[in-house]
Amino acid sequence: MAQLVNNIIGNYGLISVTYRQVPITKLGEHYIKENEVKYLRNITQGEFFLLQTCNRIEIYVFSTSVNDEIEKLITTINEFHGEDIGKYAIISYGKDVVDHAFKVAAGLDSLSLGEYEILGQISQSLKYMEERGMSGKYISLLFERAIKAGRRIRIETELSRGKVGVYSLAFELVKEKIDLRRAKVLVIGAGNFAEKILSFLKELEAKDTTIMNRTVERGVDLARRYNVKFLPLNLNSLGNYDVIFSAAPVGRDIKLDSRTLTIDFSVPPSFVGDNVITLDELRDISERNYSLRKTVLGEAERILIEEEENFTKEILDEIYDSYISTMMQRIERIRRSQVDRAKSELMKKGVSSPYVFEIIDVMTRSITQKAMDPVFQKLKGMIMEGNLTMAEEITKIFGEVNGGISDSKTEKTEKK
Repeated sequence: MAQLVNNIIGNYGLISVTYRQVPITKLGEHYIKENEVKYLRNITQGEFFLLQTCNRIEIYVFSTSVNDEIEKLITTINEFHGEDIGKYAIISYGKDVVDHAFKVAAGLDSLSLGEYEILGQISQSLKYMEERGMSGKYISLLFERAIKAGRRIRIETELSRGKVGVYSLAFELVKEKIDLRRAKVLVIGAGNFAEKILSFLKELEAKDTTIMNRTVERGVDLARRYNVKFLPLNLNSLGNYDVIFSAAPVGRDIKLDSRTLTIDFSVPPSFVGDNVITLDELRDISERNYSLRKTVLGEAERILIEEEENFTKEILDEIYDSYISTMMQRIERIRRSQVDRAKSELMKKGVSSPYVFEIIDVMTRSITQKAMDPVFQKLKGMIMEGNLTMAEEITKIFGEVNGGISDSKTEKTEKK
């Protein structure tokens, strides 16, 4: 069984470019446009799936020639964008792809650990691909099970709470009090800290964000890259904002209006007040959450293992269903042919009652199902044991594995 499943899983491939390899400000340069998506799908022999968010661009493939398909896609994307994507992309195959897909759905690969948005993004992308015939049964199997795993983790664990990273923790505290999509947000500073904050704000769809910085040129450049506003530093206007993220020191003991929530990452802290959260306070909360987080991650990983096992069972069920479908197509053709012959003979004898014909149809269907049930159970056992050769031999008695049926065999069988 293990080898059979491994053979199927070995057909998965992945091209992944995320915030881990490319700064979020540069990631948009690699986005796959809609017309490019269609072209990439058309040249792919197998199943195709694109997951594209503000934090990641990932192309999943399922194909018996997966290595060739991945290489072909990379070459084509390079031609689209005039750049070697291989410098950034992580290429994965087989079980590594399955593991990654499950971690993405669980929020374990997100910039904000455990975030909910990724589940909706996967679902929307899967629906988009399925409606346009771009994906297929094995891509759907993978992500439908990964979505179930992600939901389980969020329901059964505290993964989305108890943040330990100071940035994640800060934004978790802010989200409890303020809807960032509707808030006036100010970021003070234009260095690495400020850029990290802007990355989170972009992910959380903050729409009204302003940067203030002493150095105008640097501030303007950062504002342009993140498509936000820039203003020269003006401490007198700070009360105009709902939330302030201070990523650079601007003074000491600056007291703000208590209505303005302030997250002060600067060292030493610049702001004081009832509604100010400093870096030291964030670190204290982070340390208290750390022991809980270790337990939570263990629980999340346990659930992922269970759900990946369920995924392998679904693969076996899919294989079994394909064999049964092949056999039943053959059997149903013979049954239907014989029922039609019986109806014809009855009509010659003057019997034309729809009720009689319905009884014949129902009874022959029932006889067929009951007669074949032991064969189906035996076939399922063979597949679960990984004995695919014998399963194929049994199926060939009824027709080819791909569902095709020899005309000569059909004719001989139907004449009996």
